Amino acid sequence: MKKIFLLLLSVSVAFVGGGSAKASVSTKMLSAGVHPLIVQDPDTVARDLSDLEDVIPASATTQAQDTAYYGAARQKNFNALRFVLDSRHRFKGDRYVRGDFWNNTFIDMGGGVGGFYHNTNAASFTPTLSLRLGVGKVLSPMVSFRLGFEKAWAYSHASTTVYNTNQYNSYGGYVDFLYNFSNYLLGYRPERPFNVSGILGLGVQTASLHSWNNADMTAVGASTSGAALDGHVGVQFKFFASPYASIALEPYFKVATKKLNLLANPGYSDPDFSYGVNFAYQWNFAKQLSYMANAGIFQKHFNNQKRYMLDNGQLQHLRYPMFFDYSFGPMYVGKSYNLSLRNTRGFDALAAVGWWLAPAAGVRAGVHVTNGDWKQGSIGNDDTKSLIGTRGVNVDFLFNPFGFKRHYNWDAPVGMNLLAGYEFGGMKKTAASLLGSYEGNYTAFRFGGQLWMKLTNDLRLTLEPTYMQTEHYNGNLDRERYDEYAVKLGLSLLFRDKGIRNYRNVESDSVLNTVQRGYFLGLGLGWNNTVWDWRFKGYQHDLLKNAVLFGGYRFNKIHGIRLQAEWMKEAQAFFDSYGSGIEKFTYNNYLLSTDYQINLFNAMAGYDPLRRWNVYMYAGPTLLLGDGGAAFAANVGGMVTYNITPNLSLFYSHTVYRMPKTRYPHHMVYTRDGIFTNNLNVGIMYNFDRDNNIFAAASQRRFFFEYGFGPAYTGRTPLRFRNTRGFDANASIGWWFSSAFALRGGVHVTNADWQTTQYANEDTKLLVGTRGIATDLLINPLGFVKDYNWEMPFGFNLVGGYEFGQGKRTMTPNADSFEGNYTALRGGVQLWARLANGLRFTLEPMVSSVKLKGVNGYNYNEYALKAGVAVLFKRQAERNYPDVPSDEVRNIPKKGYFLGVGMGWSNTIWNWRFSGYQHGVLKNATIFGGYHFNELHGIRLQSEWMREKIAFPNYASQVKLKPNNYLLSLDYQFNLYNYMAGYDPSCRWNVYLYGGPTLAVGDGGTKLAANVGGMVTYNLTPDVSLFYSHTIYRFNKHYYPTSLVYTRDGTYTNNLNIGVMYSFDAFRNFLIRDDEGNPMRRPLFLEYGIGPTFMSKTPLKGFKTTGFDSKFLVGWWANSAVGVRSGAHVTNANWDKGSFMGDDVTLLIGTRGALFDLLINPLGFVSHYDWNSPLGFNVFGGYEIGHAKKTSAGFVNTFEGNYHTFRVGGQLWAKLTNDLRLTFEPTFSAIKLSASDDNRHNQFALNVGVSMLMRSKKFRDYDETLPEEKRYNLPLQGFFVGGGFGWNNTIWRWKFSSQKGDLLKNAMAFAGYNFSTVHGVRVQGEWMREKLDNNEGAGIYTEHFNNVLVSFDYQLNALNAISGFDPARRWNVYFYGGPTMLMGTGGFKGALNVGGQVGYSINRNLSLFYSHTVYRMPNGRYPHSQPFTKNGTFTNNLNIGLMYNFK
Repeated sequence: MKKIFLLLLSVSVAFVGGGSAKASVSTKMLSAGVHPLIVQDPDTVARDLSDLEDVIPASATTQAQDTAYYGAARQKNFNALRFVLDSRHRFKGDRYVRGDFWNNTFIDMGGGVGGFYHNTNAASFTPTLSLRLGVGKVLSPMVSFRLGFEKAWAYSHASTTVYNTNQYNSYGGYVDFLYNFSNYLLGYRPERPFNVSGILGLGVQTASLHSWNNADMTAVGASTSGAALDGHVGVQFKFFASPYASIALEPYFKVATKKLNLLANPGYSDPDFSYGVNFAYQWNFAKQLSYMANAGIFQKHFNNQKRYMLDNGQLQHLRYPMFFDYSFGPMYVGKSYNLSLRNTRGFDALAAVGWWLAPAAGVRAGVHVTNGDWKQGSIGNDDTKSLIGTRGVNVDFLFNPFGFKRHYNWDAPVGMNLLAGYEFGGMKKTAASLLGSYEGNYTAFRFGGQLWMKLTNDLRLTLEPTYMQTEHYNGNLDRERYDEYAVKLGLSLLFRDKGIRNYRNVESDSVLNTVQRGYFLGLGLGWNNTVWDWRFKGYQHDLLKNAVLFGGYRFNKIHGIRLQAEWMKEAQAFFDSYGSGIEKFTYNNYLLSTDYQINLFNAMAGYDPLRRWNVYMYAGPTLLLGDGGAAFAANVGGMVTYNITPNLSLFYSHTVYRMPKTRYPHHMVYTRDGIFTNNLNVGIMYNFDRDNNIFAAASQRRFFFEYGFGPAYTGRTPLRFRNTRGFDANASIGWWFSSAFALRGGVHVTNADWQTTQYANEDTKLLVGTRGIATDLLINPLGFVKDYNWEMPFGFNLVGGYEFGQGKRTMTPNADSFEGNYTALRGGVQLWARLANGLRFTLEPMVSSVKLKGVNGYNYNEYALKAGVAVLFKRQAERNYPDVPSDEVRNIPKKGYFLGVGMGWSNTIWNWRFSGYQHGVLKNATIFGGYHFNELHGIRLQSEWMREKIAFPNYASQVKLKPNNYLLSLDYQFNLYNYMAGYDPSCRWNVYLYGGPTLAVGDGGTKLAANVGGMVTYNLTPDVSLFYSHTIYRFNKHYYPTSLVYTRDGTYTNNLNIGVMYSFDAFRNFLIRDDEGNPMRRPLFLEYGIGPTFMSKTPLKGFKTTGFDSKFLVGWWANSAVGVRSGAHVTNANWDKGSFMGDDVTLLIGTRGALFDLLINPLGFVSHYDWNSPLGFNVFGGYEIGHAKKTSAGFVNTFEGNYHTFRVGGQLWAKLTNDLRLTFEPTFSAIKLSASDDNRHNQFALNVGVSMLMRSKKFRDYDETLPEEKRYNLPLQGFFVGGGFGWNNTIWRWKFSSQKGDLLKNAMAFAGYNFSTVHGVRVQGEWMREKLDNNEGAGIYTEHFNNVLVSFDYQLNALNAISGFDPARRWNVYFYGGPTMLMGTGGFKGALNVGGQVGYSINRNLSLFYSHTVYRMPNGRYPHSQPFTKNGTFTNNLNIGLMYNFK
């Protein structure tokens, strides 16, 4: 029985004291150390069953059974409380060692913030600030005492009864009893990361009030002085920082006698209440550690490796780094006067140093500057914004919620900190009237967070949202509160002890960090911000406001010197000299600084060869030059760099300049202690290794040619930046005298808007233009190596230079326009990517400071972004191109003809122009051909159509001139790339230059002109190339009869085109034969197409000009690449609107004519072209003539006569079956009517149709033995029937705008007989309905006309006729035509029809069909003038349906 009882008891012991067994395991683990582990005396939890058996007397289990009890015998004299109410739930932890007096003695220092509870509205205080100093003693693991001194102060709030500021001061002492709950509950452990203790204490203090103005606060019952006793309670949250130090937060509540706050409390006399929180730093005179010999057992078990301390007392996993923080970003002012939060934007900047006292807690202090809008006002009729600014010292406490880990990783990828702090300093708040502005002191409480991301070990990118409650006090007068919201981006740099700077030594070619000794050079640009008092609203600053160039020398990995030159621009809106309005004044400053530079990252964390990031600080004197004269200034700043290579870095820098008070001649800028600016720049820096000769690559010299073209914008002009767009073009030759340095010189031309004005009551834009010689120095930062690779895939060059030439600036009136000389300083970057050996694609952003000299001269900036090419000269030894088989050649033939076609855009050089008249995207088209005599020389004949659009003033209104020019040029052509780099058979790229005389024909008459240009080509195949060309034409001075165009030395245009070029090999004739000499297939073809058309250069625009376009053509492919076609073409579309009988009408234009097209198949320039490819495309251009009719408003001056047009377009096609293609054909036509005026219109058409290729009998290798189940073509002969429905369209002269057509307008049935696979007859009956709106004076009414047409036609199977009968083919195409009997609303008449039908066989008997029938009905079929009726009434009838063929 006793054994059973002990077994049951052991189960309960296992549940209650299960930790003991684990503790035994932990004890064994701790004992595995060097020193034997001595632990505290075991409690009852550790007793085994034998101990319990000895305690329980034997008699307890032998008692006689009670008759009322059934089961186990009762125990005698057993008290279970002996085993329940002991200390088994607590772990005593480490053994506490008292030591000598200093062993557990500490001092603490800190401060706090608090508040008084007051029961009166007569007076109140701001939060109190306090400083505290104390000394204490730890008496046991749970009990401590401390004795201390406290100094506190606060200020009174303004109220209805207190008009002045009173200062509250108090001095006192306190004694506190502290009880450590953590040690009590979890066991004594001195290095525990976090402890919670309770505080109970007494205090005494004496307080006084000081007032600067009468009456003081005694008027509301306050005492001027007094003493008080208090009792207080609180909680201490203590964080372990080091063996000697801890930090603590202590919220408290205090009850005191009535003189605590010196205020009278209506309703009660005693006591006074206060509350707050204190921050303390505690220093222990001896290490607070437990050696391994005193280690104990804890509820949370850990072995030797899991404790903070080793038994020698050294820190194992803790690191307490100092750190440096920097941040900058936007801020917003809350509680502003009359601005919404988003309209109060300013800047916020912070630089601080700090110390992480523990992984979870840290402190920092630094400098904090802000400047933002707070109030909107006005001066006269001009709105202003007044600013508020602070500069002060902040002290922040940082709390890391993730810092309570034993193994906290300071190099974690991401993290966050919470922060709270206090700030004080100087402040200025400008009033809207500029009078009564406040300048004094402020205090603030700060709260926020710091999100961070690791950039590299010891360096973090930070994002810091903060809220700051700011209160300023104006000397002894009123106090006001403002809120500040900021979001700053910055860096945090951590100190790394030398003992843990375990950086690896690597080979020199593996180093990623900056070289430790040597020169450096940097270039950048950016934005700056001046600290303002107030400013006029609505005058925005530019995005680019400064540019910087600096260089220096590093003496070692930490120290260096630097010389920095920076251009900085500031703009102020202020009253002009006449007092008539606001003018924008721009000031240029040039700052030359000599600075000491320290690599802060290397100083704090050591030099890591594999680190790419560096952080610098610099400062020194500055020489200030510019519009404000010469003066001395000072600067301090910082820079963050990221190494792309050990030599090349990207950088961000923030420099603060302090300039003299009088630098800017207006009182809008804050000037009490000088003018301050924040200059932010980004750029690139090159680092020279002292051990390498930077001119080691001097033997790598080479000649080069460059071209660039792109948009340009002007700055420092009255127009907004984006409204100044123009163009910038250059062509240069240069010389790389090393792989690092080059000079280039060439021609540079610009033309861009700079001002707006009016002419003849219409808005105009005035232009400024230059043409000159530019000379540049190019620096290749990657070229400072001994063996530079000129064929790198990417690179960049820095560019700076000088320019001079002739400029013109048009003014109002034109008599004051400037035309004379100019000079300019230029700077920029050239980014490039390799296209081929010696050929680069370039992208060149540039900025130029232009100065027009002389009377009416002008200074402005030009910003350009040009794309272009650079061609490098290669020596003969470098032209070791391998010979390749002929089928692997990618370059063009060295000798032979070439042919090209393209389209594009042109730009005329202007003096001025009317605003709002935009140019089209498509302004020119070109076709050219020529002959290559060899790989270098050739001739070319170029024809180009070019259109310009000019709005010019007339007496009553503007005249829109749209002159068309046809330019025929005969040029010499030079292959520049082959000359510079040699002929490489494997290269796909070529660069050409050309020039020669031009014959200009068009609206301006026939004149002689000249041209020069260039072309870049890329070979898809050795024969087919894509091209981009830029041709400059020079016409005579008055080619356009207006003063808008620049004409001093002629009229100039830039013509840019893209297109396709074909090159013929002179040694291969495949125009009619393939490589084996066999004849090629050169088929005839038939084409049909119909679709919508749209007009432009008409009063109606867009979809309001919808009409139809239809054509039927016959053609011939001379070879697989070139074809011609001709046929009939009919169009009918809306072009204008008018009125008739008071109702709106739509007026139409129609043409019918003959067209002639040249077709180019870019994919057909091969010797074995597959005519049955699944997809393809052709480009075409052509000419058309015929008859047109254009109805005019009022039906007066209606045109009917001839027209001609030039056509250009493309034909996309997809194979339906062999020899039959579905075509999709977009076309542009420039129509010119033979009328005297308003005779030019454009037409855009989109046709869908079919193209049938003729197959000669020798190629008709069809399988005539196919079984019946595989035959899908029609029976060889037999009857057929069909039926369908659809839509029709009448050709109109005009119609009422209200007239709408139905979707279903006709139905048809037909039958016939096929005599053979080609010939047949058919009878067709069709019902057709037309609807006309009309007005005969009583208003619009609708008439319906029903027509029944019975036709007797001959039918031809066109596809079988020209391609042969293929039994397996599903598709067929028919043509038919014949007389028609016309019946219906208009009576019985004779008519004619012609049409076509496309069928698709579902099986050999059943087909789907689409048909298009054109009916010609008599002139007066509809008794109104709306339809076109000169040669009859014509309709297009489109139907779809089913057809059945009988065998």
